[in-house]
Amino acid sequence: MSELVPYTPHLPAGRGGQTPGFLALAGRVAKLAASAAHLAEGLWNLKRQMERDANHADLLADLCTKAEVDPHFTGLVREGATALRDVAKAATDVARTASDMSAAASDLNGEHRAEYGGVYETSRLGPRQAKPGFYRIR
Repeated sequence: MSELVPYTPHLPAGRGGQTPGFLALAGRVAKLAASAAHLAEGLWNLKRQMERDANHADLLADLCTKAEVDPHFTGLVREGATALRDVAKAATDVARTASDMSAAASDLNGEHRAEYGGVYETSRLGPRQAKPGFYRIR
C-alpha cells in the first residue's frame, strides 16, 4: 500500500526564497511574452534597416563603377552590402524565434490560467489547502 509523503516541487525561488505563487508566475510569463514581442519588433525594424542600407550600398557601388573608382574599393562596398544582407537574414531568423517565443509564452499563460485559475480562486475564498504536490503518492 502506498504512503502519502510530503513533496516539494522544484520551482525557481521567488522573493524570500519561496516558490512563486499563481499570480507571480502568471506575471513573469506575461512579462516574458511582452519582452519577446518587443524584441521581435526591434529585430524586424533592424532587418528593414539593414536591407535598406544594403540597397544603398549597391547603389553606391554602381555609382563607383560608373565613376571608374578603383575596383578594389568598389568590391569592398559590394562586400559591405552582402554583409548587411547577411545581418538582415540573421535578424529575420532571430525575430521569428522571438515571435514564436512570445506566442508560446502567451499560450502557456492561458493554459496556466485555465488549469490553475480555479484552484487559485477557490483557495483565496475557501479554507486553506496544502500546497500543490503535498499529497504526492510514492
